[in-house]
Amino acid sequence: MKAAIIEYKFYTTGAPENNVRIENFIYDDVCTEVIVSNHPVENSRKKILLNHTNKGKDIGAQLLGIDYLLNTNNQFDILILLHDKRSPHSPLGNYWANELTKIFRSPYWEIVKTELKKEKTGICCSANYIKSEYDEKSKKFLSSNNDLLQSLIIKYNLHAAYPFFFVAGTIFCCKWKPVQQFFTNNPPLKIRALLEKGNVQDTDNGTFTHSWERLFSWIITSQGYTIKGL
Repeated sequence: MKAAIIEYKFYTTGAPENNVRIENFIYDDVCTEVIVSNHPVENSRKKILLNHTNKGKDIGAQLLGIDYLLNTNNQFDILILLHDKRSPHSPLGNYWANELTKIFRSPYWEIVKTELKKEKTGICCSANYIKSEYDEKSKKFLSSNNDLLQSLIIKYNLHAAYPFFFVAGTIFCCKWKPVQQFFTNNPPLKIRALLEKGNVQDTDNGTFTHSWERLFSWIITSQGYTIKGL
């Protein structure tokens, strides 16, 4: 199985290099590497470099990368979504990053590839970051994003994603086919245009950016695929 990587590099200093979070042997399976950044990035592996203006944070960057992949003829099976997550608003930022990226290290990567060969497995991720905010009793999401999420579910017909599990942090591996199918019908740059600028938070008010953090999983699970936590 061949893979494509979309990685968002936001921080200019101090961010770990790829091989700290992704072991080098994984690149044997990678056919395309798209780096999205708002600053110059060293191009040591003939990566595809795309400029990003921090619209929608890592979500906007991933949409930009998906748009690129849709418009090329590269053939691959697995999409890897990665970003230099730090979450400076939380003392747990580095811990989150290490946990979310453990699937790119031994022995997890071989398990990831085995799981994604299964017909129903659509996403592989760190098990501790599979979340659901949906409250069955109230039929609402226990989140400031509830109103936006409800409207986006209707807009994109994602009701089949119930009970609405998603990968918090948006660092995971998934089958490319369901992603390709969704974004072929829903252009990623049009979605990106709706996202907020800057280091937006959803502490008090919902945002399109944080809502799409959830939708990235739902566009896959709504097509009948499951999330496998490792």
